[in-house]
Amino acid sequence: MSGGDRTASRRILGVDQIDDLGQALIALTRELWVLTDRLAVVEAVLTDSGIDMAKVDGYQPDAAMTEKLEAKRKALIGQVMSALRAEPQPA
Repeated sequence: MSGGDRTASRRILGVDQIDDLGQALIALTRELWVLTDRLAVVEAVLTDSGIDMAKVDGYQPDAAMTEKLEAKRKALIGQVMSALRAEPQPA
C-alpha cells in the first residue's frame, strides 16, 4: 500500500472556515464508510472464491501501479483542498 502524505506547515484555513472543515470531515467520513463497506464485500467475495487474503495483504504494487496510485492520491487531496478553500455560496 502507498501513502505518506506530508502536509506543509502553513495555515490552510481561516478561523471563519470551521464550518467548512466540519462539512469536509463529514463528507470524508461518509466516503470512508462507503469504501470500508465495499472492501469488506470484496474481501468476502474473494474469500468465497478461494482467494487467500494473505496474498492480498502482502501484495506489493509495481512501478506503474504505484505511479497510478500516487496520481489518484494527489487528485483526492487536491479535491479536498479545493473544497476547503471554496468561497461561500450565496444563500
